[in-house]
Amino acid sequence: MICQPQQRNTSGRVFGGFLMRRAYELALSTAHCVSGHTPRFLWSDEISFQAPVSIGDVLRFDSRVIATEPGLLRPRIHTEVFASVLKPGEASSQLSNRFAFSFCLDPSDDQKAKNGGAAGASSPRVPEVFSERTGDAIKQNQVLEASRNVPDWDM
Repeated sequence: MICQPQQRNTSGRVFGGFLMRRAYELALSTAHCVSGHTPRFLWSDEISFQAPVSIGDVLRFDSRVIATEPGLLRPRIHTEVFASVLKPGEASSQLSNRFAFSFCLDPSDDQKAKNGGAAGASSPRVPEVFSERTGDAIKQNQVLEASRNVPDWDM
């Protein structure tokens, strides 16, 4: 995506809220694709702005699932989104932002939609995520530890 002038802040850079919204939309889509259910926003963890994004920059967003908690009544999906500024002339990129979002799945939401408003149901099935690298395993463990202190959205 090419950053446009209407997305700038008072200092002439791309507004951070615009980047956060794009990252959130991608994280929500990722959680939905992984689970097959409509996720509900639970919490946002670390958001880092490591480098400014200028008007005219080419921006790339990448999303992944860090961890899942399939054993809960309302399973949780923890995602991470990276925003990078691409530099086509140099054939390189620079990480500009990192966002972390967590979602939970309410088994009754999808059942209500299917049953015309009647609640019912079994817990949505979410695949378990396994880390391939040590750094990812450490991050996954940190996210799961932090998640234990966050109540479900309606409790």
